[in-house]
Amino acid sequence: MYDYNEKARKIVRGLLKAMPYNLAIPLMIRDKKEFYNIKLKEVLEYLEGYDLDLKDLIITYIYSYPIYIFKQQYILKLINKNTDYVIDLFHDKKFLKAVSHKSYALSDFLEMLYRKDKAAVTNYSALCYVLHLKNKDVLKCALELIEKDEYNSRPYVESSIHAYREDVQFHLKNIIKRWNYNRKSFKFQTIDDVIQYIDDYYDENYEHIIDFIDKALISDVVLRKDKKTKVPVIVMKYILLEYMLLEEPYRIKDIDKIADLFDMPSFRAALENVYRYWIDNGADENKKNIIIPYCIYADYNQIVNLYDKIEYWHDNFKSSLAAYIIPAIAMNGEKFALMIINHIIYMSKNKKLKNAAIESFKKASECLNIPIDNLFDKVLPNLGFNTERNKIINYGKQSFTLQLLSDSYLEIIDNSNHKIIKELPDAIEGDDEERVKNAKMDLVNIRNSLEAIITYQKEKLKKVMFNGRKWDYETFFEVFVENPVMQYFTLAFIWGVYDEDNNLIECFRYMEDGSLISIDEDLYELPKNIKYYITLYHPIDKDEDYQKIWAYQLELYEINQPVEQIKLKRYFLKEDDIENDAIVCLKNKQLSFEYMEKLSKELDMKVEYFEEHVSYYLLDDVLKIAAEINCSLYDEDIEIDNIKFYKLEDHNRFGVNISPYKISHRFISTLIYYLSIGFYG
Repeated sequence: MYDYNEKARKIVRGLLKAMPYNLAIPLMIRDKKEFYNIKLKEVLEYLEGYDLDLKDLIITYIYSYPIYIFKQQYILKLINKNTDYVIDLFHDKKFLKAVSHKSYALSDFLEMLYRKDKAAVTNYSALCYVLHLKNKDVLKCALELIEKDEYNSRPYVESSIHAYREDVQFHLKNIIKRWNYNRKSFKFQTIDDVIQYIDDYYDENYEHIIDFIDKALISDVVLRKDKKTKVPVIVMKYILLEYMLLEEPYRIKDIDKIADLFDMPSFRAALENVYRYWIDNGADENKKNIIIPYCIYADYNQIVNLYDKIEYWHDNFKSSLAAYIIPAIAMNGEKFALMIINHIIYMSKNKKLKNAAIESFKKASECLNIPIDNLFDKVLPNLGFNTERNKIINYGKQSFTLQLLSDSYLEIIDNSNHKIIKELPDAIEGDDEERVKNAKMDLVNIRNSLEAIITYQKEKLKKVMFNGRKWDYETFFEVFVENPVMQYFTLAFIWGVYDEDNNLIECFRYMEDGSLISIDEDLYELPKNIKYYITLYHPIDKDEDYQKIWAYQLELYEINQPVEQIKLKRYFLKEDDIENDAIVCLKNKQLSFEYMEKLSKELDMKVEYFEEHVSYYLLDDVLKIAAEINCSLYDEDIEIDNIKFYKLEDHNRFGVNISPYKISHRFISTLIYYLSIGFYG
């Protein structure tokens, strides 16, 4: 009746004012047309007749979180067509108060406004008004969006910074500081430059946080170029305070630039003083940040001591403290520090420490600007074996050789008679009992480490079959040839030389004598081109006959591949395989739930369930994509619906939907192959 009768319309207006926003508009348009098909112009004109406008629609959208009443694309169109109006809404305190009650939804809306793949608004005045809110989640979102777009947001920040409460000013100053010190030209020439810089950024309001540190502990740091000149205590206080204010361990770049002026031994000695003082006074976990700079700038011996302390804390019910400093050690960036973290990943039986070590590599990768896989490559342990894959164990009188065979099997040889034995024997007269004890412990560690490394590298190389991650020549030989443990993989695969555009140039096999051979079993020499790289050959990159020749060669030499490569079936998408930017060629294909659970673990997929549906997410940090495999559940079976792809953004967040045509053939072919293995029915 309200469409045709003025009295009905008055009643409706009265009801709308009394009802909450999240109910009003859906009731208004439910009978008019289905929400998801409403035309932009139509709905706005319709709302105008009832004294409702775009503001009401946006509030309704935010209030309906998490199951939005309109598709995001629809709201995005509204924003793009009414950008100035939407920005002005944030100047309205009543609007801000209304939308701030749904903090997560407001954060989503802000990201829709300012992210470059969304509305990409360049007027940052809306975010400046949002900064007056006290909700931590919304504040964090707004600050992150501001920091990501220095070009557009900096003028707003600098002109309004003094209008905010103290905690917001603090965050904004740090954003400005990070913008400054992330520039390539940023550098301190003299200690006077540092002091001037600290005058601008040192906040005395937080100085009480480091009051427990006696000045005498940090007063003997001297300059690198002038060891007679001491670094002012205020500089050291600034460094400690900056690290104390962190929410989690991280490496602060401006402090690295400051430390470049220091004599490193004297700087480390001061940090050692602070660390020892903290330890001697009970290792208060509320002040644990004080050891972050100690971990970051530690030398070899200090790292060894830190590792001992991690084990001590773990054994004395302080595993949370042990886990906390692991990322700080990773930020050290030196090979030995990273090897310590690697050792925890492979060997620790404490899940908390192991997870902390894995996460620390991710953070260190971001902080040190090194791809995470490259970081792992850098610290692959050789377990004490030489390039001939053997290791000598000397008891004193007796000696033995541990031989690592090409299939990763460990063989023990008695050097006195060259016989193979199952285990290291006990000591005899003339042997050193301590050496014997250490050798047996070492053997246990080697076996455990070997198993862990092989398992881990299988997972990583299986991912390479998807993403085609490449190594330059030097890194390839360092990782796969010079490391005896990795030779297990080097000998088992067909390797491809690829150009920058992922075109296959040629393939080769690595032989035990160090030579390379071609598909014709001739000696092969790597092309001398600095823009060529090496990765695992994928059958989709050449024709089927080429694949068969390599398969015959591996079969002839009885080589068993640790990860499926040469037997991978090739799959090329056809036009009718895709509908609405989703792969549908596997629609209604059935797999067992057990198989998909196994595959999801092997490929480290994320899994989400919703009623009778399940989605598997395969994230790839190399290609920066996420594959979403949508399925329906039927008792113990799974039926595939479709496969979609998304751009993978920071913190594993999904971006725009990507057409399968834009995804690597290698990735799609490998994914379909592994799914097809489990098909039945």
